[in-house]
Amino acid sequence: MNNVLQLLQSLGEDAAMRYLANTQLEKVLNPLNLDPAVQQAITQQDDIKLAQLLHANNKIVCMILPAEEPSPSEQPAENPSKQPGDEPEPTETDIKLAV
Repeated sequence: MNNVLQLLQSLGEDAAMRYLANTQLEKVLNPLNLDPAVQQAITQQDDIKLAQLLHANNKIVCMILPAEEPSPSEQPAENPSKQPGDEPEPTETDIKLAV
């Protein structure tokens, strides 16, 4: 099965190999000593049959979804309420006035 997966990966990665005619594809497959049914499924591009032969009937789907915009209730307020300790440091003039 590992040979089949490596072959499928190289067929998908190489644009020249991706669209090979059946006769050329058979030349690539023959030296690999694959099961004839697997070779036939690959040359006929029968993905359902190939999945059955490889016992890979589980479908795996990978998706990347864009981040959702926060709803208005989740957005921070433009002028957040002041917290204790948010007051600015006293300046030298403030200190002199307090004395």
